[in-house]
Amino acid sequence: MTALESEDYGSAAKFVQRFLQIDAQYKDSGSDQREQLLESKKQLEGIAKKKLLAAIDQRDHTSILRFVRLYSPLGMEEEGLQLYVGYLKKVITMRGRIVHENVVELMEQGVTQVNFVGCLTNLFKTL
Repeated sequence: MTALESEDYGSAAKFVQRFLQIDAQYKDSGSDQREQLLESKKQLEGIAKKKLLAAIDQRDHTSILRFVRLYSPLGMEEEGLQLYVGYLKKVITMRGRIVHENVVELMEQGVTQVNFVGCLTNLFKTL
């Protein structure tokens, strides 16, 4: 059973990364094994992207970290970074909205000493 079949995507990504390093040294070796490894890389890229997007939709932070880490060994750092930063923007926006609503509610209740600095600190601690 391969790392890809057993869903050990981290190991699979490391194997692909090593292959890419070797392939860069010996580009002219047009073998069936090379084609098979390139196909495995393409398959892993598809899995990583699909699972990362699903994790982002579900706001599953643990899975997001698991799958975004695969992008670097696959040579897709820029795309992984863009997806992760987009996710962080959504999280900050959502949590910022909640903090804002809580502050407005406290002010409407007549609380005179709202801890704005504490609210902002808590917003960024949750990241």
